[in-house]
Amino acid sequence: MLWTILKTAGLILSFAGWMRLLAKLLRVDFCFIPAAVLSTAALAVYFGGIFGLLYPAALAVYAGGIVLFCVGCICQYCKKKAFHWNLRLHLREICLGAGTLCFLSLLPNAHFQHYDNFSHWGIVVKLMLSTDAFPTADTGMIDFLNYPLGTSSVLYYVCRFSSRSEGSMLLAQGVLIFAFFYAIFGMIRHPKCFLLSALLGAGLSMLSFFNITIRINNLLVDFLLPVVTLACWAVILRYSTQLEKMLPLLMLYQSFLLIIKNTGAIYLAFTCCVFLLRVPRAFRRLPVPRHGKKLRGWEIFLPTMCTLLLSGLSWAAWQYHCKTAFPDVVNKFDTDLVEIGAAGTGKSPEELRTILTVFVQTVLDITTRPTLGFVLLNLFGVACAAGIWVRWHKPVRTMLVSQLLLNGMVIVYYLGILGLYLYSMPSDEAVVLAGFDRYACSIIVLFAGGLVLRIEERIEDLLEYHPDGMVWYQNPAEKRLYQKWVLFSLTFLFLVLTSEYNGTRYTAQETDYSLPEVIQSVTGDRWPEGGKEDETRYLLYGSDRDGQMTSYYFQYVARYYLYAPHVDAVCVFYEPNLENLLSGYDCLVIVEPDIGEQRMLKRNFGIDGTAGFYRIDRTAEGLVLTAVSDSNA
Repeated sequence: MLWTILKTAGLILSFAGWMRLLAKLLRVDFCFIPAAVLSTAALAVYFGGIFGLLYPAALAVYAGGIVLFCVGCICQYCKKKAFHWNLRLHLREICLGAGTLCFLSLLPNAHFQHYDNFSHWGIVVKLMLSTDAFPTADTGMIDFLNYPLGTSSVLYYVCRFSSRSEGSMLLAQGVLIFAFFYAIFGMIRHPKCFLLSALLGAGLSMLSFFNITIRINNLLVDFLLPVVTLACWAVILRYSTQLEKMLPLLMLYQSFLLIIKNTGAIYLAFTCCVFLLRVPRAFRRLPVPRHGKKLRGWEIFLPTMCTLLLSGLSWAAWQYHCKTAFPDVVNKFDTDLVEIGAAGTGKSPEELRTILTVFVQTVLDITTRPTLGFVLLNLFGVACAAGIWVRWHKPVRTMLVSQLLLNGMVIVYYLGILGLYLYSMPSDEAVVLAGFDRYACSIIVLFAGGLVLRIEERIEDLLEYHPDGMVWYQNPAEKRLYQKWVLFSLTFLFLVLTSEYNGTRYTAQETDYSLPEVIQSVTGDRWPEGGKEDETRYLLYGSDRDGQMTSYYFQYVARYYLYAPHVDAVCVFYEPNLENLLSGYDCLVIVEPDIGEQRMLKRNFGIDGTAGFYRIDRTAEGLVLTAVSDSNA
């Protein structure tokens, strides 16, 4: 326990050391620094894993940060101002820090809930922590080997030097999400104007409405993708004419974005579109300096292309890794356009028509969360534009054009989802639009966030400020109006986040009765030495409540905790076939016993059939089941 505390303290000092260095080098608003540090750590560990040096890379980041922190403290002691944090603790930081701590406090003792945590995201991190290496083609624990390991690298780094529990993984991902949320606040040029922070916080809180199926207490990345993209947009909005500040940040954020998930390339394309629409126009509006000339087109284009190419190295490295490490592995969503052109999609015309019909009906269904949110957000954007025009009598045409472009972004993304269902996803999943809510909510989060950023920027441009950055009020009535808007924004923010907090807390409390908790209470949570997989063939017995067994959720949860690739499960025994069934396995695990199962096992094998492990031995007389404390006993 003491060793864990010391390692965690070292981890915090390491992050502090890297934040000092990046704050010194980048000279940007401190809001952008925590996300930049996490992106840098992720990329360093990720490339270390690519080259077979996962633990040495993580150790180098860990030790390097501690050294930087110590050197910085010594320099400050000797020279007073050797390092500049560029940190200003405004009311914004206090409020954001308090809210972040409230949510993160729920995670250390939380457990995974979502299916994909056990089928991929969680088990990948567990394998990396057990083997200190990326998964290989020989592993039997992971089905989909082509998923990039960007976030997994962050979780590995944090858990390698703290605790490797589920709660630690969830806490690490929570810190990652809130770091990029904090980066979005960096778009505000006048941080002393608390109204701007309150409005932006209230607007971003709406994103939680589209995060119901992908709450913070899981390792899914469908919410992280749009949040990182919004952070990239915030960088572009803040430093449109300062390439020396914008491009290094974009390189770090975009490199990380590309290795969060394969669809990160789509979000990078949206970031590039915002860059092309914003930066050249911003440079054209700059006044001609008295001494010197404006930057010419190539002086903007060349460093931008270099940044984009450097960002793409992380994606290229993963593609190379997949081709060399998994040459013969066929992944679930692999799409070969040449094969499609020659042999078709593998789906019948009737299946294609069914998928298209169900997709259109789902998209147009106003009762679904993504569609309802899309309609309401468009109305919200128009209402805000009308309010700005009434209040300041300023043109809002650019705001409405931005809203139209964001609508186009959603349409393009939806067409991409349709293509996924038609050409890549297996037919049985495509006809029911598997994962549609998550995919659609992800782009609606980006749509909502983009709308909020554009409205926030326009309001900031219309306010007037004192030289010290405080808002200038024309009269007492205007000051009271601003105070009312601050109060309204904070009230809305508090109500929304309280609802989200209570929902997350309720989900955490439900783990006492959830399937993962039930299975873990029987099997424990195994972390074998050297990451050696348990080759025992397991058969688990339990109920099929909520379809947990027919959906394979039961099996994946058991595989995670047993750390064994050969796991099957049944929800009922048939006595005539019982011995034949059990003969194919080495161990029977009763997770959820019932009277019928207990009587059958007692009658045939003389065991009580209570929850636990039963070793299966083969003798000349037949099968013998023996209760053991562990399958390896």
